[in-house]
Amino acid sequence: AAIEKIAGHFNLPFVTTRLIGGTLTNFKVIRERIDYYLTLKSKKEKGELGKYTKKERVDFDKELEKLAIKFDGLVSLSRTPDAIFIVDGREHETALREAKRLEIPVVMINDTDDDPKIVQYPIIASDHARSGIEWIIDRLISGIEAVQEPEAAREDAIVKIPETSDIEAVKPEEAEANI
Repeated sequence: AAIEKIAGHFNLPFVTTRLIGGTLTNFKVIRERIDYYLTLKSKKEKGELGKYTKKERVDFDKELEKLAIKFDGLVSLSRTPDAIFIVDGREHETALREAKRLEIPVVMINDTDDDPKIVQYPIIASDHARSGIEWIIDRLISGIEAVQEPEAAREDAIVKIPETSDIEAVKPEEAEANI
């Protein structure tokens, strides 16, 4: 739920179950499977599967369920990612291996049973405590939002100090009169 929260907040691809082998290293084939999933889902929503027998429609529904579990979070993935965030390194060894092979930076919550040297950006915390994971995700969201602040808002925060030649000299008596 925490991973879905940050992914939904920034419209990022995500995986909450085990990453399918080849998702990163064999991305072209995985992208074809995602496209097939989207096509099948679209056909079902439009009612185009009604022409098939009841058994075939049930088979399509089962296939859609399996594909949704595997690919629903990856629909927005159009290229290999610039970085990967992993909560449990032991559970997601495939993702770690593929990221290392493609030299993709990894940010990972490292528990005491994980080696912090295997990732570029370890976050030392319990990867099993739901409240701890949610706390870290909330901090990541606020940190990313601070960096992604619109350019105009950052310019408004900058105080411009005029040069001394632009400042007119005012006598103290005149300054008090203007107040």
